[in-house]
Amino acid sequence: MDLVARVRQALSEQVIHPTEFERCACALLQARYPGLAAVEGGHDFGRDADIYLPFTDGSSDVDARGRLLVTTGDPVANLRNGLKRMREEGLRVDLVVVACSNAIDAKTRRAMHQLCEKQQLPAPEIYGQEWFASRLVYERAWRWNLLRIAAEPGALFDDPLEMLDDDAVTIPLVGREGSLEALTAEVRAGHDTVLVGVPGVGKTRLTTELDQHVV
Repeated sequence: MDLVARVRQALSEQVIHPTEFERCACALLQARYPGLAAVEGGHDFGRDADIYLPFTDGSSDVDARGRLLVTTGDPVANLRNGLKRMREEGLRVDLVVVACSNAIDAKTRRAMHQLCEKQQLPAPEIYGQEWFASRLVYERAWRWNLLRIAAEPGALFDDPLEMLDDDAVTIPLVGREGSLEALTAEVRAGHDTVLVGVPGVGKTRLTTELDQHVV
């Protein structure tokens, strides 16, 4: 089992420590939300981090109007309770970001969208298990702290690491028809085949086009 599969399995099967996952979520989402600041202590009023957003009037001032909610449990219940608590405390909310260690299917996403819609808020920005799995492959320290997986990426994967990114764009394979035909024939014949080449020549990219994945 390669590193990507191990991380996915661990997120699905292990008991994830809520506080450690909260710290991990804040750290990994910092790149996407530069104004993110964790709310520490026991008075978070329903949210785990504030996200400082610029005012829409064109001024250079910012204010903490985005809210991050992190959970290792039910994301719908967490969002419902968080919105209720923030409303009771009179906190302004212009953006809701949800981070969850569990898989989030379409039904769950729809339920969270409806909760925000009822509060006249924009659709929540949601980061689930698959997003965290793709990031933890690169983040050795957080991978160890959260899952106790220390292995480095192996030489072969079912997909190149860059294709695991939610934002990645799949680029068509061009000019490798002959190589792909020969490799496909070898795989279908049940032969063991070793693909050799200098780093960066496109070995992993080529193998993703095979009918069967490499192991």
